Amino acid sequence: MLMMAVIVTGYSEDVAAKERKTRSRDVVSLVQEYKTAEGFDVVSVGSLGMGLVKIIANITADTPEDKAALSVLNGLNKVVVVDYGAMDPGCRESFVTEVEALLKNAEMILEAKDEGDIVRIYGTASDDGKKISDLMVFTPEDNTLICLLGSISAEKIGELMTM
Repeated sequence: MLMMAVIVTGYSEDVAAKERKTRSRDVVSLVQEYKTAEGFDVVSVGSLGMGLVKIIANITADTPEDKAALSVLNGLNKVVVVDYGAMDPGCRESFVTEVEALLKNAEMILEAKDEGDIVRIYGTASDDGKKISDLMVFTPEDNTLICLLGSISAEKIGELMTM
């Protein structure tokens, strides 16, 4: 019985991790659906582009802060930045509703409110807490969505924050 419980628990955790990862892919798919909408601005950098960014950043990194920021980038394989503030209000509301529905059961890392603006950060933490994968920053009042796909070292983020 104990062995069966361990197997079921491991399987359910694996399924939950896949579901969280699927949510980030679903959000990126949603962005692709809206990318042709008027006033919906998207910058998407894929794995090849990220490789080039890392090479250029590595060449130009000359301060400890630059090198720390570069080390955070190393685990990323795609970045998507969306600004939907210029969209038709009805279309903008529809996009926000769909993003919120996709992130409803996602793992929230942080929610902060400052002068009426709410920033929500979602991601998936590794079991040991050393890595965060598929980080999504959603600020509905600022009409911004940022998806950082891949994994980021929590230790490297901490080092960057203390500089």
